[in-house]
Amino acid sequence: FTVTNKGKSPLAIRRLWVPEGEGITVNANKTEIKRGKRATVTVSVDTSCIEGELLNVPLTLLCNDPDASHLTIRLVGIIDKK
Repeated sequence: FTVTNKGKSPLAIRRLWVPEGEGITVNANKTEIKRGKRATVTVSVDTSCIEGELLNVPLTLLCNDPDASHLTIRLVGIIDKK
């Protein structure tokens, strides 16, 4: 997914966090997003670490936005282990 900076100042992604042991890694291609620009966040899932057939994990994004410095994005999906 993408994060777009619609503000007037650079947007700093301070942390992307998911609970440990869930087999999920999260990376952004930039930690500072200039005004009007965007960053791509990549989420990778190791399905062998997930019990059952459903993925339902919170991803927390911490940034320097004074109005929304802490966002939670719910990662939801169906795991096909065939």
